[in-house]
Formats: sequence, structure tokens, C-alpha cells
Amino acid sequence: MLRKRLRLFALVTLAVSLPAAAAAQQQQGAPTPSNLILQVVYFEGAPTAFQLVPSGPEMVGSWFGRFKTIPRRPAAQGALPVHAVNVVSRAEGEGVQIKVSVFTGERHFDREELVGTYTAGAGEQVVVKELERFGVEPFRVTVRPLRPNPAAPPVIVNKTQSVEASITAFDSSKGVSARLALRNLSSKRVLAVEYSETREGRVVWTRFTSGPEGEPLLEPGGVHTSGISQVHRGEVTPDGFYVPHAPEAIVVGSAVFDDGTHEGDPLPAARLWAQNEGARAQLTRSLALLRKARAGAGGAARLKEQVAALGSDADASVAEHVARRYPGLTPADRELAKSAAEVSMHKIRRELLDGLTALEREPDAGKLREWLAAKREKFEGWLGRLKP
Repeated sequence: MLRKRLRLFALVTLAVSLPAAAAAQQQQGAPTPSNLILQVVYFEGAPTAFQLVPSGPEMVGSWFGRFKTIPRRPAAQGALPVHAVNVVSRAEGEGVQIKVSVFTGERHFDREELVGTYTAGAGEQVVVKELERFGVEPFRVTVRPLRPNPAAPPVIVNKTQSVEASITAFDSSKGVSARLALRNLSSKRVLAVEYSETREGRVVWTRFTSGPEGEPLLEPGGVHTSGISQVHRGEVTPDGFYVPHAPEAIVVGSAVFDDGTHEGDPLPAARLWAQNEGARAQLTRSLALLRKARAGAGGAARLKEQVAALGSDADASVAEHVARRYPGLTPADRELAKSAAEVSMHKIRRELLDGLTALEREPDAGKLREWLAAKREKFEGWLGRLKP
């Protein structure tokens, strides 16, 4: 059975992009490319995915929300559901080190569980059979040498008036890499921008980028740059080389401002509004608990139990408010915005639970007291930046 688990907002905390092939690029900047590419077949019949193998020490790659499920072994019955399969790599000597993991959780990405680490050279294939114990049909990952495809920089299509966009540092010698510079031409703060790459009139990937924890992305006159590495689309030649397709256009589709207005597509504005509403609700509840918490014996365990009870379900009124504020959205768009609120709520709850779990393992009243003070300060600042 094919399971499609594409949660657009589940990796808000990772600042990721979402390609159309159901893989999300994890690296906000452009990594240093090697001369190798991973070809990933995540299930037969789906478009083959390609991802850059970086030459630096950090492993980068993509997560896949589409995969085929298979019956789990009896010993794995009752395990947490798999929401995505993560494939990252780096160059190692003449070959590639590949790490595969899965994101699991009841509804969100609560845990990352290692599936396996593999090494392969150019032209070699790895069949990730260990995915079977997680109830996922094995992925096939092949290492391909890259053959550059000389290309011109992509054109900019800008649907906003207040954000200037330009391509810098364009390089097609290894894949296609560049930097996108966004400049705020208005007197208002820009909270978020959404942009996409299109090829042959089709969206290849979309990235929604915003400031962290209520911070603006762009002050008036400010500039934000992000890396673009284009190896997602291409073809394998008969002699086994990968040739990337040249990007055609970067479309700046929407800008969202701190006064609640937006330019371009309304969905990113609705998504950010819902995301902030979810954060506001969860921060308010969390602060009430943090202010009452005490650092005595068993304090971390008691607070953890209270935080776990908070949940991360957004009120049904969120979708209704989105419909009123952004009347042009479809019912599906409104549900996506509601999901953004829930992911924002989950992020805050998860942050508290992870911290309290660590404090439970090493009970120390002084450390708990410092942790409580730091969280209160952080959450109060975050809440103060979220305009009603």
C-alpha cells in the first residue's frame, strides 16, 4: 500500500524546502558540492529523486514523505508510525557515506531513528533492506558521477512589489548552485517570503522562509540570502553519468509583513498567521506552567507530566478565522493553515519535553532552576513578538 505522508509544516523547525517529488531539502544554504550525486528510487513508478553529495564534513540530503508500506514484523507491532525516510550523505575518499533514518511519532516528527549507514562508490547501488523492519519497502540508492551541464542563471519572476530578488554566485560547474538575495524595499518588516523554482511551467520545489520565533526575516532595507543547489532534476546517460537539468526560473510568490498584510499568494500569509496563533496559544499555556514550577525533588517529572497533557491540537476556530481573514483560500488551504498551527504547538511542547527528559536523567535542582528561568525568558520574548 502506498502511504503518502507529506506534512508541509512538520519540518518548520528545520527550515526546509519541499520539492514536488516529496523530498525536502534540509540545508538552507548551498553545501560545497562534490562530483557525485545520489539517485534515490523511493518506490517504483515515482519520479526518481536526485540529491547532491557534499564534499564537506556535514551530511546533508532529503527526507521522503512518500513510500510504500509493507507488513511489519510481529516484534515491531505497536511501534510508532513512520512519517518520512531521511537520506543524507557526504563524500568519503573516492566514494560516498550514506546514512538512512526514519522520522517517527504519533502524529508529528517526534523521533529520528537510525536505519543504517552505508558506503558506496560511483556506479554502485545500495538496497536499504533494513527499512523493512520499520514497515517500509526498501529504497534503492545509486551513486552517480556528475557531468556538468553549462547553463545560464535562472530568471526571476517576482509577484511582490516590496521585495527585490536577485541571483548571485551562480555556478554550473558542479550541479547548479547559486544564492538568492532578497531585499526589503518597504518601510515595513517582512516576516516571511515564499519562493519556488519552476521548469517547463511546473513547480519543482517551494521554500517558505521566515524569521525564527516571531523575529522578522527582513528589516526595512535588510537583505536575506539563501543557497540554491539545483540537482533535483536531470537524467542518467547510457554510460552512467548524471546530467542535471538547468533551472529556468525562481518565482518569488509571496511576502508577508508584520502589520498582517501580504503581497502575492495569500496561502503563505495564512500559514504564518496560523503558525503564530498556534505558538501564541501554546506559549501562553506553557508559561503558566513554567511560572508555577518548582525546582525541588521530582520537579522535572511533575512538570513533564503537565506539559505532556497540553496536547497540540489547534482549535477548530483557527480554520474559521483563516477563512475570514483570507477569503480566497480553498478548504484544503485552510486545513493546511490549521496544520501549521498544530506543528507550531507541537514544536514548543516537544522542546519542553525533550529538555525535561534530560533533566530527569540527571536530577539537579540548580540545573532545573536555571532551565526554568531560561525557558521563561525565551518564551516571554517570543510571545511578546507575536502581534495579535
